[in-house]
Amino acid sequence: MNILIARPQPEAAALAARLNAQGHDCFVWPALQFSAARDLAPQQAFITQSTPEDIVIVTSQQVLRYANDKLLSTLKQRCCFAIGQSSAQALQAMGASQVVYPNKPGSEGLLALPALQQHTGRTVWLLRAQAGRELLIKTLRQQGKTVHPVCCYQRDFNTADQEALISYLQQPVDIVIATSVSVLQSLKQATARQSGALWPAVAVTVIGETMLHYANKLGCLPIVLPQVDNDYLAQWVEQYHHEHKQ
Repeated sequence: MNILIARPQPEAAALAARLNAQGHDCFVWPALQFSAARDLAPQQAFITQSTPEDIVIVTSQQVLRYANDKLLSTLKQRCCFAIGQSSAQALQAMGASQVVYPNKPGSEGLLALPALQQHTGRTVWLLRAQAGRELLIKTLRQQGKTVHPVCCYQRDFNTADQEALISYLQQPVDIVIATSVSVLQSLKQATARQSGALWPAVAVTVIGETMLHYANKLGCLPIVLPQVDNDYLAQWVEQYHHEHKQ
C-alpha cells in the first residue's frame, strides 16, 4: 500500500522503517516541527508555584523532550495526568510515581476520568505547546478549576518539502497516518493548491472526537483508532491491508 506518514518525528521515521519492511511504500512528511519554547516564564512559574496538591496534565511526549531539567524534576513530585498511554509511559520511564491516563486518549477521554472531574477549585497546570487543548481548558474552568497553560515547546506547521509532498500525492494514496488536528491542519495548508483533491479519496487515521469532527469537515474517510503508538499502527496497517487488498 501507498502510505503517507504525516506524524511528527522521530516516530514518523521509525514507523516508516517498520512498514517498509512489511512491504509497503511509505512517504514521510512530518506535518509538524518542534522546537524549544521561546518564553520560559510559564515553565518557571510551574517550577516555583505548583504544589503537590495541584493537578498536572501532560499533553504530549514533546513536553518531556523539550522541558528543562528542573521542570522534569518537579514533575516527578506531582500527580500527573497524561493525555494517553504513550505520554504516560514516557512519564513513568522518567521516574514519575503517580501517573493517570485514560483508556481513550485525547481531551475527551481525559475529561471523562472521574479523578479529573473531582476536586472543584483545584489548580491545574496544563503542560502543552504554545497553543492547543482549548476544549480541555474551557471544560476544566467550567468545573471551577484554575487552569494555568504552560508552554513547554513550540509547535509549528511544516513548510519544507511541500513540492515533494504534492508530487507524491499525484499517485493514489491508500492511507494517511495522522495523529492530531494540527497534523491535518498542516496537511491542508500544504496541499491547498490541490483544491482538496487529497481528502475524498483517502483513508485518514484519527484519534478522539475533536479530530474526527475536523476530518469529517475535510470530507476524507476517517478511521477512528484507539491509540496511535507505532506498535499499534504497524499491526493495524497489516490488518487493514489484508481486509482491503484486491
